[in-house]
Amino acid sequence: MNNLTLLAEPLLLQFDGVSDISNVTSRLITYITNTITSRLNSISRYPPSTIKINKLVNSVLKLVPDQFHIPGTNVTLEGGIDDHLHSTKKGYIMIPLDLWLQEDNHPLNITNDAHFSNYEATTDELQLYLSEYLIESLINVVYYYNNSDGIDSILKLPPINLKNLPVPLYSTEIGILLIGTSFMKDFGLGKECQIVAQVKGPAPTITLKAGIQIHAELGLDLECKKDSSSEIFWQVMTINTNYVNLNATITIVGQLLKMKINDADLSLASVTDSTIGPVSTSVLNALIGIFKTIVVGIINIITNDKGIDLNATLKSLGINFISFGKTTLTPFDEYFLFYTSLIYNVEAF
Repeated sequence: MNNLTLLAEPLLLQFDGVSDISNVTSRLITYITNTITSRLNSISRYPPSTIKINKLVNSVLKLVPDQFHIPGTNVTLEGGIDDHLHSTKKGYIMIPLDLWLQEDNHPLNITNDAHFSNYEATTDELQLYLSEYLIESLINVVYYYNNSDGIDSILKLPPINLKNLPVPLYSTEIGILLIGTSFMKDFGLGKECQIVAQVKGPAPTITLKAGIQIHAELGLDLECKKDSSSEIFWQVMTINTNYVNLNATITIVGQLLKMKINDADLSLASVTDSTIGPVSTSVLNALIGIFKTIVVGIINIITNDKGIDLNATLKSLGINFISFGKTTLTPFDEYFLFYTSLIYNVEAF
């Protein structure tokens, strides 16, 4: 800090009450506070004093680390507050707090190029600018957490029964696509099938524009029942994609965060772990439109139909004394603008 100027106006403190002690306490605290702030105002205009104050404040600021290693993990929290702190009278305070996470063994080697818009006057108590860099740092940490080699999938979605797709699929329809294999012999007709989707390969990346683009490699485990009365799904094969580009829109409805995949740029790289004999990827790629519909439908069931409850997420983290009120999310190039008002539960603190 190079310069500090205080311009504090006189304070008038009033306690609700009818007794003499309320009046005396209000006047005493008001007098003491105004005396101190008046003195500080004068000191801040006297150069020799401001030098001492600046040194003191800077010494305190040096104690605040730019990096904090989270104990028991390979994760480091980095960031700080820059010199563009801004406050307006009876308006708002803007805190330029820049934070991100780094996985120590797989650091994120990109730059933060986001240029944020100016403050927008709304009825919301809080506006957060969530940069593409911050979101990618979170994805990078989640992906490599307990997965230091990045080989095994760390992001596995819950199984989705293909009968729940907009156009339901059973072993009968899948068998038609897999003619020439032992699928129909092994699984028969009319059996339920499911897909377990997982992210594989390098950590996923994102691009924020009017919506969000997600870039990732997927592995799709196809599993089917052999006995309709059983709850067991048996491995059929794993379909591995090339790098997929998913175009999506994100909205918040109430406190539910929803992401809808609108389109997917998808091609298949290989088929592994097949229990029905060799499966030609050229045949599957010829039917890419069908698989694209299946992949988009599977992801949308989880991310759009169900969504993520923000308040439930806070509770799962053990944060019970704060919840989100009215919340909205607006996408911009390289960042999201998150509007919300917080609801406090002091008794749960």
